[in-house]
Amino acid sequence: KAFRFGEGAMLHARLVDPRSETLLWSGDRAAALDFAQIDRPGELASLVAETAAACVLELGRGGTGETAHGLRAGYRALRGVLTTDRDRLLDCDRVLEGLDDLPGLAARQAWRAHLRLVSVIERHVADASDYREEAIELAAKARETDPLNPIVSALTADVALHMEERPEKALGLAIGAVSQDRFSPFTYCSLAQSLARMGKAADAHEAALSALMLAVGQPNPEWWNMRCCVTAVQLGDYDQALVFARTAHELAPGFKPPLRFLAALHYQNRDYENAVGALQALKRLEPDFTLDLMASEAYPLATLRNTPLIRVAESALV
Repeated sequence: KAFRFGEGAMLHARLVDPRSETLLWSGDRAAALDFAQIDRPGELASLVAETAAACVLELGRGGTGETAHGLRAGYRALRGVLTTDRDRLLDCDRVLEGLDDLPGLAARQAWRAHLRLVSVIERHVADASDYREEAIELAAKARETDPLNPIVSALTADVALHMEERPEKALGLAIGAVSQDRFSPFTYCSLAQSLARMGKAADAHEAALSALMLAVGQPNPEWWNMRCCVTAVQLGDYDQALVFARTAHELAPGFKPPLRFLAALHYQNRDYENAVGALQALKRLEPDFTLDLMASEAYPLATLRNTPLIRVAESALV
C-alpha cells in the first residue's frame, strides 16, 4: 500500500498467512514522489528487496511433505550460498542438485556454478580445473535454459569473469542483468565486479553501494559490505574500505575476506596490534595460512596485489 505523506509517500508492505490471516512480517518506507528517479534504486526498491527477503525466510521455515518441503529446502539452501565455508557450500550444492524436478532449474544451475567459483577462489579443492570446468558448464546450461533471468545473468557473469577470464563477456552479461532487474542487489554486485575489472573504479563502487542498499533485509549482510570494501580499495579510499571491512567482520566473525582486508588496512595505518589480531584470526580459520601464502598468486587477494596494502604479506608480523 502507498499513502500520501507530506510532500512524499509512505510505502507499506506486509506478509500474511492466507490460511490463518496471521501477520508474518511488515515493513514501511518513506519515499519522495520524484518520478525522475523512478528507474533508480530507492526506497521502493529497498522495500521490495526486504519484502522478498522476508518471503524467502518464511518459505524456508520448517514444513514437510512433497513439493512444499522441496521448495523450503531450496530456499534454506540459498541462505548458505553467500559464504566461504567449505561445508556449507557442499551442503547447499547437494540440496540444490536434488531439486531438479522443481521449477527454477536455471537459477539453481547458476547458483551451483557460483558455489564452484567460490570453492576455487577459496582453495577448497585440490585440483581446481575440474571445478572450473563444471562451473563454466553449469553457467552455460543456466543461460541456455533461461537467458532472460536476471539472477542467471548476474551469476554467470561472475563465472565468465573469474573462471573464464573474459571480462568483456562478464560486463555484457552484468549490464544485461541490471537491465532485466534494476532493483536486485545481485545484478548490481555482478556489475560492480565487472566494472572494477575493466578499470572503472568509481562506477564499480557506485554499483556496489547500490547493491548494499538493495540488500537491506537479505541474509548474509557481510557479503554486500565486503563488496563495498573491495571497490573502495580499488577506488583508493582506504578509510571507507576499513569501515566496510569492520562492519562485515562484526556481522560474521567467521567470514574470511574481511579479515584479509582488515590485516592489510590496519598494517597500512601502522595499527600493528589489530593487524596481528586479524592475521591470527585468519590462521585459526585457515590452518595452512602463512604470510608467504598470503603473498602468493594462489591466495585470494588479487585486489590488493597492485596496491601498497599487499605489504602486509612482507611484514613478518606473524
